[in-house]
Amino acid sequence: MKKKFIKILILSFLLIACTNSSKAKKLWFCSDYMDRALSISSDGLSLYIVSDNPDGYGGEDIWISHRKSIKDPWEKPINAGSEINTLYNEWAPSISIDNKKLYFASDRVDGVGGWDIWYSKRESINTNWEEPVNVGSIINSKKNENNPFIALNDSVLYFSDATGYSPRDGGCGKADLWVSYQNIESNQWDLPLNIGIPVNSQYNEVHPFITSDGLVLFFSSDRPGGYGGRDIWYSKRNSLDEAWIEPVNIGPSINSSYDELELCISNDEKEIYFSSKRSNGNIDIYQQKISSLFDLLD
Repeated sequence: MKKKFIKILILSFLLIACTNSSKAKKLWFCSDYMDRALSISSDGLSLYIVSDNPDGYGGEDIWISHRKSIKDPWEKPINAGSEINTLYNEWAPSISIDNKKLYFASDRVDGVGGWDIWYSKRESINTNWEEPVNVGSIINSKKNENNPFIALNDSVLYFSDATGYSPRDGGCGKADLWVSYQNIESNQWDLPLNIGIPVNSQYNEVHPFITSDGLVLFFSSDRPGGYGGRDIWYSKRNSLDEAWIEPVNIGPSINSSYDELELCISNDEKEIYFSSKRSNGNIDIYQQKISSLFDLLD
């Protein structure tokens, strides 16, 4: 009788765990064009994306979708405007925790290398973005820096090499993940450090996303052991001073036989967003509800 009760209890727990997460759904506003490269504001009311919609200013522009509350649907994205976008490509937005600084990558002229990391500031969420500023040659190099992610109250900047381009010196393989810490005394960025093995490999590791406590790192990789071309993986650490452990594939609740890219998680850890090429060959944005981050992690 006791064994039967325990078995029922375990089955009930598994049923609850399976129903806690909803199936990923493509966002309604995804177009016939590319829609991807995500960042969600800390209040959960603004979603920054990249699209090559021809109604923009250049090849790839940053667009913003808003919603009135976290229970309301996302509205049709609007272009971030000429303060941010140019005739060139603007890519991989990352919005700061206070929603007043936007980091992104661009191959616009007047940079240090091919693709550089830039940022723009604004006085409040109700004012316009200022002229973007290159983060400078401490982080940017003659190579190609891409996919910035600003973390831990704007004090840590993660980024990757640009896929398909010659990587920075001192890496582990193709595109690697890197990190730079802001110097408290000078308020300047320190020289970037390669995150190293086991997170980086001889393959491509790109699109970093870090949880607000800095203890879980998500990224996209085409390393072996996945479900498709590129998968979402994650690595954990027990404290900010410890090294990242061996990465784990996030599994089939997110990954598929297609490419999964650019995961981001809402600040309340109830919503996951990611890009995937699973629908009609287009790269689109998908949303998935979860009860907690533990639904995803082992």
